Amino acid sequence: MKKNYITAYFFKFATVFALLIGGKAKAQSEPFNCDYNAYLFQYNDIYALDLASGSSYLVAENITPGNVNGVGYNPTDGYLWGYLKTPSSTIVRIGKDYSVDQYTIPELPTGNKYVGDISPDGIYYFKAGGSSYYKVDINPDSDTYLQYLGAFELSQSLNIADWAFNAADGMLYTVEGSTRLLYKIDPATGTVYNLGAVPILDGLKYTFGAVYFDVDGNFYISANQTGSVYKIDNVQDITLGIIQSNIFAFGPAASSNDGARCPTAPVPQEDCLN
Repeated sequence: MKKNYITAYFFKFATVFALLIGGKAKAQSEPFNCDYNAYLFQYNDIYALDLASGSSYLVAENITPGNVNGVGYNPTDGYLWGYLKTPSSTIVRIGKDYSVDQYTIPELPTGNKYVGDISPDGIYYFKAGGSSYYKVDINPDSDTYLQYLGAFELSQSLNIADWAFNAADGMLYTVEGSTRLLYKIDPATGTVYNLGAVPILDGLKYTFGAVYFDVDGNFYISANQTGSVYKIDNVQDITLGIIQSNIFAFGPAASSNDGARCPTAPVPQEDCLN
């Protein structure tokens, strides 16, 4: 069937224009693009975190009246995106100067969504507890830009605080704090795969509210209670029961944590000069 490109373009333009009018429209800020930092969100403050050293510093305070959670890096536009606790049904785009654009999408379910990340093709995957998750298209080149794509179901319920896309295989990964189990999730089907318990977490029951990847598929998980950052090596190559993990760095602790990072950025190693 021949596609009516003029109609599709007009609909996309009208949708974006309406959302900008309904949100807080302003001059567009610069994108982050793919920098080395991990960004740690605590309520509505942002810290830049050096994963290699664990050093962190506050880069922005009170960026919105409401708390931001479910944050991810969008590979299709270079911005950070997240879910705003209030007002409801609102997502936000954050620029390099930490200015915020809000987009209210009426179809979004109400309630806070604190688990989130963005696929390589610009689809925002987010959830709260249970097995339900949701998608919004935030690829600016898409005909369905800023549209709600629907609710979906994981193959099992997960009690998790964050998840992240691995650029090495395109899968979502997460760690469940209460069980210390590492999970892989197929974003196309919602199928959840149990990869086993993470050895370095034995005996611990933390909330892992901020998780990140590097370009090699190493998975970094940050514990809310202590700020400790644990590294799980090359998760795309894991076979059941063989998981290499270690304590990697120490960051800031907080009762409310969320993280975002460009998954194709390497983690620079510090030079040790004697």
